[in-house]
Amino acid sequence: MRDISQSPLKNQDLIYCQNVLIYFRNELRHKILDELGDRLSLGGVLIIGAGEALNWSHPKLKRVDDKRALAFQRVHD
Repeated sequence: MRDISQSPLKNQDLIYCQNVLIYFRNELRHKILDELGDRLSLGGVLIIGAGEALNWSHPKLKRVDDKRALAFQRVHD
């Protein structure tokens, strides 16, 4: 497994990370989610599995109101 903070991938329009984070403790899960959120472009969307973002928020992301998926959109730079 690679350290995502060392990845050159930035300004992503879509990040799909479903049913992966369930294998990590909450503290590490939140760090991973923060890093993924930081890698989105303005208007980009992060899709994760249900229950993978309990008690998590990101200052640049807003939850997408859609019952079909747990998604967050980057609304601030």
